[in-house]
Amino acid sequence: TLAACRAQAPSTPPAAPAPAVDKGVADLQVKSARFAPTDLTGANPRPDLRPDIVNNSWGGPGNNPWYQATVSAWLASGIYPQFSNGNNGPACNTSGSPGDYVSSYSAGAFDINNVIATFSSRGASAFGGEIKPNIAAPGVAVRSSLPGGGYGANNGTSMASPHVAGTVALMWSAAPSLLHDIAATRTLLDDTAIDTSDLTPDEVVDLILEHLAAP
Repeated sequence: TLAACRAQAPSTPPAAPAPAVDKGVADLQVKSARFAPTDLTGANPRPDLRPDIVNNSWGGPGNNPWYQATVSAWLASGIYPQFSNGNNGPACNTSGSPGDYVSSYSAGAFDINNVIATFSSRGASAFGGEIKPNIAAPGVAVRSSLPGGGYGANNGTSMASPHVAGTVALMWSAAPSLLHDIAATRTLLDDTAIDTSDLTPDEVVDLILEHLAAP
C-alpha cells in the first residue's frame, strides 16, 4: 500500500474559490502527479503507480469548494483522501476546507488522555451538514521531525491526520479485499472508533448546571 503526503504546492489554499490557473503551474503539476507519477524528466506517466492514500496535513477556512474536483477525482481513481480538520476549535462550525467536504475523511486531535484538544476544529460541514471531523487521532505533543533536522513535539490536527492515513494503509495491507474500497474502509473506521465527548470539562459542568436548573 502506497501513501503520499501533501497534495499541493502552496502551504494554504486561497481565501476564496479561484480558477485553477490562479493556483499556479506547480499546484497543477503536483495534483497531476498523484494520478500518474512520471520519471525525473516529467515524461512517461504511470497511472498504475498512483498512490493508494494521500494524507493532507493542510487546509484553510471552511466552506471553500476550490479543491472539491481534485478530491472527487481521487475518489474516482480509488485514492483515499485523508485530511486534517483544522485548528480553530473549540467552537462549532470551525472545520476547515478541504477537510469539511463530505467526500473528505477528516481527523480531529486528542491528547494522551483521550481528551479532544481544545484547538481541534469541529461542527457541521457547510457541504451537506455532515458533522466533522469524521474521526480523531493523537494530535497533542506528537513527536515529529523538524525543519533543519532534529525532532520535537508538535500539536495540531496535521499531526493527527497521518495516524489515520497510516491506519488505512495497515488495513489495506492486512485485508487486500479492502484496497480502494473507500466506502467500506470509512465504515470500518466509523464503526470501530470509540465515541467520546467533544466538550471541555467546563462545558460539561455548564450543561449539568443548566440541566439541574431546568424546571
